[in-house]
This record gives sequence, C-alpha cells and structure tokens, in this order.
Amino acid sequence: MQHDLQLKSMSWQTAQPSWRVALDGRDVVIISPQYWGDYWVSKHWIAYELSRALRTVFIEPPVWVGGIIRSPWSNRSHLRRVVQPLRRVDRDLYVFSPKFFPRGIEWRGDGVIERTTEALFRMGVRSPIILNFGTNYELVKRLNGSVTVYYCVDPPFPDPGHENDEALTCEVSDLVYVVSETYRKQLAPLCTIQPLHVIPHGYSFDHARRVAEDSAALCPRELQALPRPILGFVGSIHDAYVDIERVERLARQRPESSIVLIGPYQNNPLGPDLSHDALRRLRCLSNVHLLGPRHFLDVPRYVKYFDACLVLVNLKDYSESAMTGKRTHFKWLVYLSMGKPVIAPRVNEAELISSLVYLVDDDDSYFAAVDKALTEDPSLAASRISYASQFSFDQTLSLIMEPIVERLNGAADLGSDRSLARYGPREKRV
Repeated sequence: MQHDLQLKSMSWQTAQPSWRVALDGRDVVIISPQYWGDYWVSKHWIAYELSRALRTVFIEPPVWVGGIIRSPWSNRSHLRRVVQPLRRVDRDLYVFSPKFFPRGIEWRGDGVIERTTEALFRMGVRSPIILNFGTNYELVKRLNGSVTVYYCVDPPFPDPGHENDEALTCEVSDLVYVVSETYRKQLAPLCTIQPLHVIPHGYSFDHARRVAEDSAALCPRELQALPRPILGFVGSIHDAYVDIERVERLARQRPESSIVLIGPYQNNPLGPDLSHDALRRLRCLSNVHLLGPRHFLDVPRYVKYFDACLVLVNLKDYSESAMTGKRTHFKWLVYLSMGKPVIAPRVNEAELISSLVYLVDDDDSYFAAVDKALTEDPSLAASRISYASQFSFDQTLSLIMEPIVERLNGAADLGSDRSLARYGPREKRV
C-alpha cells in the first residue's frame, strides 16, 4: 500500500541512538486502550517508531465476541480481529487482539489475560519491556516484564469498582511516565518509590515538514472548492473535545468561512461518538464540513491548507467530568509543526506556549482571535515550527528509552526534570 511505503521511507537519518544499541535483541510490549488502525495518536506512533529498532507487540483492547455475534454488521471492523487475532503490520511490528467471550462460553475468569500471555509465549516473547498506556495491572503482573512503565497520556475514567486501578498500576510499575505537569502532580502521591518522568507527546515532525515543503503535496480535493478562509480542526470529534455551541456561533458569525472538522465522529476508535443531537446541529450548518477521519500520513497535507487551526475542547460542560482543561492535546503538535496559527480556550498546559498561540477565555474573544490569526504576520510561523521541532520522535524516543536502559543497568533514577519549562518557545511573543 502506498501509505506503508511512505512510512517505511521515514527511517532514522542520524546516528543510532545509544538506547538502540543497549536494548538490541529485546522485545517491547505496548498495552493500549485504543485499537490499531489508520488514525494514530501518540501510542501508535511510539509503537511504530520503536519497531524500527526492536520487535514490538501492540496489545489492543479485548474484542467482545458476544457483541459481534449479536450485531455483526455494526461491529464489522472487529471481524478481522476475531479471525486473525495476531497480525504482522510491519517488519517487526505485531498487533494482538485478545478475545473476550460471553460467560456461558468462557470458563476462565482471566481468559483475556491467559490468551494474551499465551500468544506472547508462542512468539517467544520473554521478559519484555512493557509500555502500559492503560490500568490493567493484572495483565502487567502476568507479563513479567524486565522493565514495566505506566505511561499516562490521558486521565483514566474507571468503571465502578475499579477506582483504585491506577494506584495499583503505579504500584506494579518500575517507572511512571506522564505527558504533562498536571498529570505529574496528580500521580506524584501514588509514586512512592517509582521514578516519575515528564515526557511530552512526540510527533512525526520530519514527515510534517516534508509535506509542508513539498510543492507536489497538493490541496486535498475536499478542500479545493471550499470558500476561504478555512478554519480547520483535527482530532477525535465528540461532545467533550468539540464545543458544539462555540462551533455554531462561529459558523453563524463568520458565514464566509469554511469550518472543516477532520476526525472520527461515528464508530470512534479513540473515544466516544459524537452525540446524535450534536451531529444534527452540526449538519444544520452549511459552512461546517464533517470530513470524517483521514489516514495519519495524510493529515499534514490537510493542515497545510488550513488558514487557521482550531482547538475546540469544551471547558464549559466537560471540565470536571472529562477533565478537558487538564488534558494535553496531541493536535497542538500537528498544527504547530506546520507553523499554523492556533486558536484555543485557555487550558492548563497551553500557558507555556501562550506566545505561540491565541488563548481565549470566552466565545467573543475566540472569534476576535480567529480574525487576528487570519491577518497575522506570516513570519510568525517560524517560531512555531522551531518549538515543534523539539518533539520529533528521535528526541522523544530517547526520553522514553533512556530511563529504561538505566533501570536495566541498575543505575539510580530520581526522575526527570520536574518542569516542562525546558520546552518553552525559542522566539519572542506573538
């Protein structure tokens, strides 16, 4: 497939990092709360990038076989996972989908864990390095990792009876990684002996810049006929991440603009679906265009032709229930890598880059910031690109893997620099 060939060409151009030499021959297991597919976030990128150096197995969430039997059409995306639970998706990258059977069929209470450990055993995986992006501490204990990392990129929302799972996950982990200062403060009381590292999101910065500078990367067909300016959003589209009321007001107050929303909003592999009411309201707006998800390699080409980029997280209704004000959003790097102006509500982690983006407190200031972004000096793009360059995967992987090497070597680890200030902007204020 063309996308695969493009991705394979994105190999390291620099000297081998020291961690790659130190960990040669080891296996990595990534436990993900999200499925493998064409829409990638940080854990998918990390899995792919690590697989260039180490055999990597990406463990998906369990597939509920009972649901597939009852509704095969609506669950058709899972059929391959049931038929072929272990799949090789690249040279040294494998995806495993454990099955979860109805109680009348499943005789083992820990059947999902058993099937996972058996699959890894058949592959010859022994004492792997574990990057655990969820809170399944029972699975972590059974995998007997040489080093186990709890990697917190989103706050967990536990089901009743599982409120203590995150604390237990920290307890069975050797290292704890968080993507933000907010999460560090939240997890610090749980990490009594575990070193706690702040490791921001990484992004395929080099790929984004190749697209930005490639004259052959033409405007996508869906955008060509749209009236300008194009105000674009990329990400998971649901009620917590897209403030529907703000989109409605923006669309009506700026009718000459095209508002483009790219990302899954139905059968969402990354989170909840957009509510029926929200979908109905968006479809009533003639200048709002729901394009659905796009392949992760194509996303920079769409962003390249946005005139301004939107962060639409809903702070009014979901600040408490979904912790929307405390999340660190992957999309910042998608936008900043292309040098685009970004308009966003004032979320916690954005204060550090307030000189690079337009942070606002209410709808009226949001709309005014859109107007300002559309008329800004184009030279401001350079400082955004410079900032985003700090989060290339070469650098992020070193931050991820070096503490693991130190742990395996028995070196003392007191955790990383406790502040994200070292990733501050490199240029003067916008």
